[in-house]
Amino acid sequence: MAKKQKAEEKVCAIPIDYIKLVDDMSDEAFQFCVDQLYPMCNYRVLQKEDIRRIDLKERLLGFNSIVPKNDGKEQGTLNYYLFVLKLYFDNFLKCKTGTKAEKYRNRAIELMESALSDNGTIEDVEDLVQIFIGLFRSLDDDFDHIEKYIVTGITFDVFKEDADLLREIWEHKKLVPNGIVEKPGLLDKIFGTDYEKKTAIKLAYINNVIFLCRCLQNRGAFAMEEE
Repeated sequence: MAKKQKAEEKVCAIPIDYIKLVDDMSDEAFQFCVDQLYPMCNYRVLQKEDIRRIDLKERLLGFNSIVPKNDGKEQGTLNYYLFVLKLYFDNFLKCKTGTKAEKYRNRAIELMESALSDNGTIEDVEDLVQIFIGLFRSLDDDFDHIEKYIVTGITFDVFKEDADLLREIWEHKKLVPNGIVEKPGLLDKIFGTDYEKKTAIKLAYINNVIFLCRCLQNRGAFAMEEE
């Protein structure tokens, strides 16, 4: 057990490669991403139609400076992002035993660990975000009373309308996760101040949108627009 804990303490701070993520977007995917994120970017001069890839990259890279330290040590944007997503799973995404939804939820936890390992890939995060969206989509009509419901089914796919779902998750007052967990580990931590909570869910939303755009592009959602 001591060796395992020691190994966990050596997990590297892993950044999100925002430059590559933005560069990999098609023009249509990039514009869709800007449409979602522009209202929260607080640009004073730039209008939405004026936003270039370099402008979005600059804003996204600035997140590195606001990710809080973990036990006094720097942590990467990917580490922090996955930590927050895990809290959403812990707090809100309860699944019925033996269902398809539970299998996907278990897979999501495995993907979090995999993404932070030496063999982690961007595809791990993409699949994780799709599961996150799919499970929340199953509860979309019940957010006001989400504590009373469990998920039984899931559609493992993404749609442009999921951008509205992600924004609703971010803005809904009942969907702010509490961060106290019983067993500390790679993805577990205790939230600090209200400011940190607001920062955490905002960063999670922004990253969710970016990966949604990537998933939509991979599934040809923008193909018709490109024609």
